[in-house]
Amino acid sequence: MSSVAMSGGAWGWYPLANAPSVTQGINLDYLALNNAVEYTNGVATTIVNGADISTFEIGYDPVLSGRQANAYGKDAAHIYYTDRLIPEADASTFTPYITGKTLSQYAFDDHHVYCQGILIPGADPATFLPVNYGSAAFGGGPSSFGEDISHVYECTYIVPKADPQTFAVVTNVINGGVYASPYSKDKNNVYFNTAVVPYADPATFQLDNDDLGIDARDKNYYYSNGGIVPAPNATSTPILDSNGVPTDFAYAGSEMFYKSQYFSSDPKTFQIIYSSSTAEQMYAKDASSVYYDPGSGSMTTIVGADPKTFQIVYVNPVTTDLYAKDKNHAYYDPGTGIITTIVAADPGSFSALPGETECSPDPTGDCYYDAQDKNHLYDGGVIVR
Repeated sequence: MSSVAMSGGAWGWYPLANAPSVTQGINLDYLALNNAVEYTNGVATTIVNGADISTFEIGYDPVLSGRQANAYGKDAAHIYYTDRLIPEADASTFTPYITGKTLSQYAFDDHHVYCQGILIPGADPATFLPVNYGSAAFGGGPSSFGEDISHVYECTYIVPKADPQTFAVVTNVINGGVYASPYSKDKNNVYFNTAVVPYADPATFQLDNDDLGIDARDKNYYYSNGGIVPAPNATSTPILDSNGVPTDFAYAGSEMFYKSQYFSSDPKTFQIIYSSSTAEQMYAKDASSVYYDPGSGSMTTIVGADPKTFQIVYVNPVTTDLYAKDKNHAYYDPGTGIITTIVAADPGSFSALPGETECSPDPTGDCYYDAQDKNHLYDGGVIVR
């Protein structure tokens, strides 16, 4: 876990009534006005409801760059963050964390840990520390992350899978200064912000700003904004559909990409099932999975689909509605690229029609269907009879 300097030195609670003399004219966020405590963010001023002006104090350090402690204030009984009461905070033990000359967004008391005045559920104040990067003497400081013995946090959010014992921010050195990047890593994973970077190797992962559009690399891949990108100067070769038309899939070297995003698939068994030039629809498969683009610009696995038997049953040329099936299920895509499973359908007898057909009999005149099996009639993937 990272080391951090706890609050100390000249930092402390100073009576608001003495603030102008203590701060020597430095702008304050808390003000004693109109017989009330008010908070200003530089644009608007609001009353700190419930605050006792006679005992109100500000967290302040005249040595550490003359800053307040992340806009914390207190009175005899309560702690406040900006103009908000922190109801869980213990006023007698509440303390923010300090790293070098920087006050972090985290604070603690004997019972809880807080981020920007919000309690972090389950965080352990006995072992919690902000995650720092670099050296304060060379531009380093606290990152947005914190950790305790069990978890890594980004403010109040637990970073899934992150190991607090080995977690660190990946830094950039520019003109002798140390700067945090959006990447971090531990012994198991690399993260972009709080998301795991798939396939990244933490042991060899490093920043790389030498090539346009590339910000990191490891022994296997190059990365940009957390995604794998083609290697510098790699030749990109589009993959054609069954009609010989280039698709959004392409090979760059030995890697496959979809819309310039890395796509992990078995190249020996990969095939495009359906590609629409007029709608956001793309279906493909390999020996292990069936994939589709749900309109997000990235390929997603159709959970439970059987690649050996998956087939497109019918595509409406006007609406681009699409029916598909495999040995286990029937599926419907309304033309948006978002496919759903038709749970009640019998795939063995399921078939689609070229357009809507009126139900027979149809005494109300409002029953139409565009697919059927031995048990039901369907319209838009929904049972109508």
